[in-house]
Amino acid sequence: MVILTIYRSISRSRGNFRVTVALLALALGCEASTAVPVIPAPTGQVVSTPQYVNWSQFPVGTVAIREKVVTNPAGSISVTTTQRLIRKNEREAVVEQQSTVVRPEGKTEEPSQEFVFPATFRLPPNLKEEQFALPSFKAKLTGKEQVRIGDGEFDADVYEWEEVNEAGPMKVKIWRSPSIPGQTIREMLNTASINETAVEELKSFNIPQP
Repeated sequence: MVILTIYRSISRSRGNFRVTVALLALALGCEASTAVPVIPAPTGQVVSTPQYVNWSQFPVGTVAIREKVVTNPAGSISVTTTQRLIRKNEREAVVEQQSTVVRPEGKTEEPSQEFVFPATFRLPPNLKEEQFALPSFKAKLTGKEQVRIGDGEFDADVYEWEEVNEAGPMKVKIWRSPSIPGQTIREMLNTASINETAVEELKSFNIPQP
């Protein structure tokens, strides 16, 4: 019997982690004459990774700060997240992210994390490149709006769709702009069944000058 196991290995160093997904083939209880099947290499079209395209247009040191507030009948929690572009080259862009969570009982500084966005990837079977440019495969472009950040106004694409989680249906609305580090300007989540809302907004961003 051949068991194919997809596993995720997480290595931590100084609060940072990288996630690597690997494919492991284990032949258990096989006869000597039983051959382990060869897994073919991906053959899909090589396309640009949207997150790499977005972050790589900015210089190293670019910072974006977002604040998310979750409110329900039990109270509210706020999360301030700072993203910083720490490295980029023709192969990848690396963004360091650190979050501070404020609850009624106190404040927690979360460990920083590194997110590595490769420059390209192979499309999985039966999927199209434009699907990966969306915030979700379910997302629908419903309009365009101007959104103010500090003293500036930015044109944003507005996407809406519905997700389902353990609490029931959740309405999602997102404002995005490719000219903003991280793309998302504002995100609103509404779970009516538990009377919970979550609103995340880009509070500021800084692009170092050459």
